[in-house]
Amino acid sequence: MAPPTNLIPDYLINSGLFSVVVTDLEGNYTFVNQLFCERFSFIDGDFIGKPFSATVHEADVSKANEAAKYCLANPGQEVAVQLRKPQKQGDDFIWTNWGFSLVSGEGGEPQGILCIGYDLTEVKKSAKERVQADLRFYEVFNSSTDAYILVDASFRVVLFNEASRTTYGRLFRSPICVGADISDLLAIKTLDGNNWIGEILGKSQTSSKEVAIDGLWYQFDFCPVDGEQMDTVIHIRDIHTRKESEVYRKGLLASIPDLLFVLDKDGVILDYKADAKDLYTSPARFLNKHYSTSLPPDVSQKLAAALDQLRHEGEVSEVLYSLEIEGIQKHYQGRLNNLGDDRYIVLVRNVTGRVDAERKIVEQDKLLRAIYESTSEGISYVDKGFAFRFINQAGKDQYTQIFGSEPRIGASSMDYPYLTDGQSYARQLQQAMDGNTNVLEGWTAGRFWQLTMNPVRNQQREVIGASLVSKDLTETRQGQIKLQESERKYRLMVDLLSEGIVLHGMNGTNPVIDCNEAAARILGLTKSQLLGKDSFDKSWNACDEKGNPISPEQHPAVVTLRSGEPVRNYIMGVQKKAADFAWILVNSEPVFDTESGQLKNVLVAFSDITEIRNSQLMIESNEHRLQKIIESIPHPLLIVNDQDLIEFVNEDFTTVFGYDSSEITGKGIELLIPDRFQTDHRKLVQKYRQRVGKLSQMGRYIPARTKSGKELYFNGSLNSFRDGERNLTIVILQNVTEFKKNQETILEQNKNLKSIAWIQSHELRRPLANILGFCSLLDATITLERSEIKEIAKAVSKSAKEMDQLIHEIVKKTEQIK
Repeated sequence: MAPPTNLIPDYLINSGLFSVVVTDLEGNYTFVNQLFCERFSFIDGDFIGKPFSATVHEADVSKANEAAKYCLANPGQEVAVQLRKPQKQGDDFIWTNWGFSLVSGEGGEPQGILCIGYDLTEVKKSAKERVQADLRFYEVFNSSTDAYILVDASFRVVLFNEASRTTYGRLFRSPICVGADISDLLAIKTLDGNNWIGEILGKSQTSSKEVAIDGLWYQFDFCPVDGEQMDTVIHIRDIHTRKESEVYRKGLLASIPDLLFVLDKDGVILDYKADAKDLYTSPARFLNKHYSTSLPPDVSQKLAAALDQLRHEGEVSEVLYSLEIEGIQKHYQGRLNNLGDDRYIVLVRNVTGRVDAERKIVEQDKLLRAIYESTSEGISYVDKGFAFRFINQAGKDQYTQIFGSEPRIGASSMDYPYLTDGQSYARQLQQAMDGNTNVLEGWTAGRFWQLTMNPVRNQQREVIGASLVSKDLTETRQGQIKLQESERKYRLMVDLLSEGIVLHGMNGTNPVIDCNEAAARILGLTKSQLLGKDSFDKSWNACDEKGNPISPEQHPAVVTLRSGEPVRNYIMGVQKKAADFAWILVNSEPVFDTESGQLKNVLVAFSDITEIRNSQLMIESNEHRLQKIIESIPHPLLIVNDQDLIEFVNEDFTTVFGYDSSEITGKGIELLIPDRFQTDHRKLVQKYRQRVGKLSQMGRYIPARTKSGKELYFNGSLNSFRDGERNLTIVILQNVTEFKKNQETILEQNKNLKSIAWIQSHELRRPLANILGFCSLLDATITLERSEIKEIAKAVSKSAKEMDQLIHEIVKKTEQIK
């Protein structure tokens, strides 16, 4: 399938900044632009038909696939993804940002994925270096013993160091804090009654002020900070000791007409005498500091050479140098001499009048030209008649790029209007000639330009022309556009998440300053109702995962706000509405300012786990009830797995068998079977497993061995159940040892009773029958001889004795029955 290049603008196909590729639905390249080919030619000479994974870090392939799936599921939407790509050399990689979107046919059928990306490796490196530099700055800033305060254009305190709050806190009417009005804090007037704070703040130049407060002298230095807003750094120092010594110095040096400086052997300026108008910089910037810290490098080098000559030759040395003071170039002659005690005196005389004015102009012109030609900005100068008098090389290149040719010196600038039509350009340039500064921005010749028109003045502050400074801001502008688009996509992605996202601010009680729709839905509120609420709102009625109430200080967002540390996987319950209660899984993450390193916000992400949590609570409740049921069974109970290993025993088991739960858990059930019954036990187990899942009786008298070795007898029942993928068996044993003993006793008694019955039915009846027979014989034979009667009497006596013996045996047997 041919790539739909007709859908891709020419400026992207031919872009020198953006890589453009199209893949089919299988992830194979169907189109790549020239920049992509050149950038990754070391991987393959021809990418068409090759899988995209060859040019992506293996750990990011799945990320790219997920982005493509999102595009397929959401036609018409773009998804941003950050991918690493291999470098030409080494094991490092390139960081790139890509925008993925679906390519569809005329009928709406998906055909592939369009990917537009750019390299952001250098951006990541420079951001890291800037954060490290900021950290070093704040370390020095906070360790200073002088007071440093940063105020914005409305005189509100933005930042201050520790010395401002402690050592110099006595100067302020109230404790210093961020947001305080510095004019109110320093409501101090000079001797003439003027409020000098309002007069100095807001100016675009550095200035200093020495003020006596409660009998002590302080120096205030005001340094404007470059930027979009007019911020000012206020530096406060205690100069009382120096002010006291000034009286002595002024009296000593009043008679010397020239500037005078005293240096030690290392070049530190110890003392001075000079009129303020003749000084290059304020005394606070050079006193008790090395001369090189306040003088230009070229002057410092000349002074260093003169000092070196004085040290080696011991004679007075001279130095000639120039300085620009208050916009005027002045020339000085310095004479250096040895003052003794490793000190040197420098007498400086203003010799500006002796310097050739023409040479001065030539030198300045050379310097300015060198500066102008070294910059990448286009700089040109036009006179009051709008004619070009100077154009640097960058300006010539830019004019050629826009207009096709560079203007010559003397040509009218009206023929080369930047960004606007000729009339508008002439009007704005005239405004610059009238003393106003104009800044224009716009697209021309495929590039985004910024043009600044500044009035140029002579020494008498008269406007003599205008300077035109042009900057190519194409990369910056495209970056801004991309950033805005990225922020829009980020907001869209956040709003599409099913997980709740909440951003807490740092003011007051840390209210919610932003959230997505999912957060409001999960918490049972509208988005407008959620914004502004905080963790201290009593309506949350929050509790922990066990149902115990928690205070606002225990909320994950508050914990992170106070500690600066993240909170992970915190389960809590919150009240949604009058009758609704939600369980949420919360993660909170601190957000730090990249410049100051201070905690800026807290991002909280949470998901609704109400159904899961309620199920868990129900399972826990059922498990608790089951545990209670098991514990209430008045017989030993075991749970055995497929390997005949014991996984659980109840308390009755430990009582009867003498094993602790930890001793028997994990052991084989054969440990409880006497050796002589092991074979029968294995047959019983095999037979039961053939009937798995059915309740089965083990038998009436199952022998078992306790920990002490004692044998007991049990009546056992088995039942199997499934635990996930495993088969487990519940074994309940009823101790029938005593019952078995009683049964054996009864059997023995029955045997004795049967013996008694035999005696009664057989043995006892035989002598009785004899007696009865003899009695009948006597009755029939009463006529017998005496001797015969004796024989009968003997027989009767014998039978009676036998019967008596049998009766004794019956009694004996009876006594054995218990």
